[in-house]
Amino acid sequence: MLSNLMSSSRPPALLAPGALSSSYAARLPSHDEVLPAVDARIVMPETPFEVIDGQVYETMSADPPHAKANGQLAYVLGGCVRDTHHYAIDMLMRANRFSDMAPDASVYAKGENPATGGRWLEELVFEVKDSQDWPDLVRKARLFHTRGVRRIFCVEVPHSAVWEWSSPNDRWQQLEADALLTDEACLVRPIPVAALVNAAAADDIVALGLLAKGNLVLHAREQAAQRHGEQRGEQRGEQRGKQQGELEGLRQAVLDLCEMATVTVTPAQHRELASMGLEQLNALRQRLKTERRWE
Repeated sequence: MLSNLMSSSRPPALLAPGALSSSYAARLPSHDEVLPAVDARIVMPETPFEVIDGQVYETMSADPPHAKANGQLAYVLGGCVRDTHHYAIDMLMRANRFSDMAPDASVYAKGENPATGGRWLEELVFEVKDSQDWPDLVRKARLFHTRGVRRIFCVEVPHSAVWEWSSPNDRWQQLEADALLTDEACLVRPIPVAALVNAAAADDIVALGLLAKGNLVLHAREQAAQRHGEQRGEQRGEQRGKQQGELEGLRQAVLDLCEMATVTVTPAQHRELASMGLEQLNALRQRLKTERRWE
């Protein structure tokens, strides 16, 4: 949530040198304007402020619904972001000459941008909406897009919904509840929309993401489970083999007794013999031994 401080007496020392005042009109950069580096600050880092279109805002602390959503978002990104990228929470981004903002979460490439000597621009950004107004989020999405961010998302806490900014339509578009957030450049596997709003789904996708990244602990457990499954399969196979061998032995014993007792075995009785279990075969063998008859 943002609170406009331009009418307050907040001391300018809370801002970095060159901070802007309310006299700067909101505007987007022109096509020939060179944007500042994304890590060129207006706002003094580690203070609860943002500058949007030349106006200073105080970022408010969050209650559990918003704060929990932030935590879950960070949890999911930590499991699914590729090793080639960082994920960050509340990291400032210089959007233009007059804006220095901090999305709730962001994903950007590791390493140094040779053009600026600083970090790379965010590729994915996420905003968490609880009581924040949609017009504020539209304003920020437009600035993120103009800066060059590839994809912009919003996790709406009250309705457990996820939205993605559509720059061609200039509006937020809701993602289906069963949709997948796929981004091969940044993510090791697609993130289900449900994982951003449901704790159980978050656990599942984090585990799968860590496996995809070759997490040694999970990989070792997966291999152990696989070996255990193979051993159980072998044991079941051996047991089935023993049972089958015992059945075949009993069938042959029955036929031998029939021959000794001069009991003729009809084709129907051969088929019956093949379908008998251990208990039936043992009973038939005993009857042939004592009474010299099939039935």
